[in-house]
Amino acid sequence: MNVSPFGTPAVAPGSTAVCVLGMHRSGTSALTGLFHHLGMYVGNDLMPIGPDNPKGFWEHGHIVSANVGLLDVLGSYFADFCPLREGWERTEDALWYRDYIYENVFLKEFAGKPLWGFKDPRVCRLLPLWQLILDRMKVARKFVLMTRHPDEVIASLMHRNPLNANQCMLIWLDHMLEAEFQTRGHSRVVVDFDQVFSNWRQVGLRVEVQLGIQWPSFTPASAQSIDAFLDPSLRHHRGPGGAAAVADRRISAWAYSVHEALLAMAQDRATPVDVATIDRIRREFLMSVPALMSLRPPRPRNQAVTTQYTNAEKMLHRAG
Repeated sequence: MNVSPFGTPAVAPGSTAVCVLGMHRSGTSALTGLFHHLGMYVGNDLMPIGPDNPKGFWEHGHIVSANVGLLDVLGSYFADFCPLREGWERTEDALWYRDYIYENVFLKEFAGKPLWGFKDPRVCRLLPLWQLILDRMKVARKFVLMTRHPDEVIASLMHRNPLNANQCMLIWLDHMLEAEFQTRGHSRVVVDFDQVFSNWRQVGLRVEVQLGIQWPSFTPASAQSIDAFLDPSLRHHRGPGGAAAVADRRISAWAYSVHEALLAMAQDRATPVDVATIDRIRREFLMSVPALMSLRPPRPRNQAVTTQYTNAEKMLHRAG
């Protein structure tokens, strides 16, 4: 019997897609980079490194460009926390993006790869369309949800973007609520940011076992590369940072409760996500959006060139 380096039986041959989901600044770059070093194929057209992520974003440039363009035609953008309208994924524009990504990204780069994956925080909000793309590819899909204490995410995001604590928490909520809701019923695992840096080997094992995959590369050389890649000195925001003191009490309570529900699953794979709590918060959040519109960050001007990666992104738009 073929056995993986972690000691688990190898899965049957086939193509498996791993989608890493999480809010911006939550550590998805570190997690995806870890998976890359373990042998997951992430493509060649990767976003260039930036000062806010010197180890790389591990995001496919074409995928990011498509997501930026799709959000734009849907009337949304990076810092928006307003949920997308129901049924948006079946609109003519959305289906154009579905076909474009399928034909120009997956068929050209990922078709035939036994284990491949991708990440872009925007996918949290755009999962309904990505589910259609994966349906069309007829691949096994696996989801990894990355959670990080909201205070750490907010501190990192406020350091990089002109946003306040309430805005950051609302953006965090929209991303994480959508990621959790849209992956229900699918093979998924939750990982906490702290776990990646404290014991990446255990994270790799747990993801492999729970998702039923096999990492292609786990050797002393790859382990040494991973130890160098996961440099703790690059982590600048640690632990609760008092965001609740400057954010609306109800908004911060929502964010902390969602994080705690996801963290419980990350710490014990036998513990299911507290769906009842998350559903309650989701209902309250959706009902409160009209009253929260005064907090909605303004749409960026000339978004095609003014992006969070300092002109590295190119918005992909449908011609005509």
